[in-house]
Amino acid sequence: MSERSTAIILSHLASAPITARSGAGISKATRIGAGSLYPALASLEREGLIIGTWDEGPEPRRRVYALTVAGREQVGAMRPVKVQLRIGAGNWLWRKLVAPFFGG
Repeated sequence: MSERSTAIILSHLASAPITARSGAGISKATRIGAGSLYPALASLEREGLIIGTWDEGPEPRRRVYALTVAGREQVGAMRPVKVQLRIGAGNWLWRKLVAPFFGG
């Protein structure tokens, strides 16, 4: 697992609402694919930086992740990480049609 992926995942967990702390929520927000994300989450859990619990809400069950005290300390010691958010249709329209004319 790369240091950048670790930083992105930990930074996301430090600021994300509980609804965005499942594997799917983390993947969507950070743009880290499932093939890299789940091994990274398992590694972070083994290192004691995060803890995963099963959400007992409505089906389907999902694993939700949170920072441990050690994870919070590591986030506090990290340099800021820039993450490019997914671009939706509205942003695409803005980038392609409006921004070139207004310098945005």
